[in-house]
Amino acid sequence: MADVKIAGNTIIFTSTVTLEQIRRIEKHRPEALEIRNANDEIIFRVGTGSNALNNHGASFNAATLDDRGLAYISLQIPSGVTDAKRYFAETFGQPHLHLKAIEQKMPDVLTEVESEINEIMNDVTMADAVATAATDEETRDE
Repeated sequence: MADVKIAGNTIIFTSTVTLEQIRRIEKHRPEALEIRNANDEIIFRVGTGSNALNNHGASFNAATLDDRGLAYISLQIPSGVTDAKRYFAETFGQPHLHLKAIEQKMPDVLTEVESEINEIMNDVTMADAVATAATDEETRDE
């Protein structure tokens, strides 16, 4: 689940996965990054490209500078807020719960994607470049 820290007037949501892993899921299993209502309408989506969190989704565009390189979102707390935790809970509570639910599925989704890619790669045979060139030459001579 995303780690949430408040430092000064900044809320920092750090994901459990890297930016590249989110992009990989976006490419191969975008539906795994969505929450839908009873009418099959998308009500929340996780993606990449900007630095945002609201009731409709979370968008990551930065990675931590440590060796893990986890995706994160940082948001400013408006001046005048006196209780940062309450501000977080009231402003980002629902998006936080949606993000938490999606993040719990991400490791399994990444495993599925990698397994599928490996299966497809196993279906591919690399031809020997010398043999292929010789076959191409013989075909041209005919």
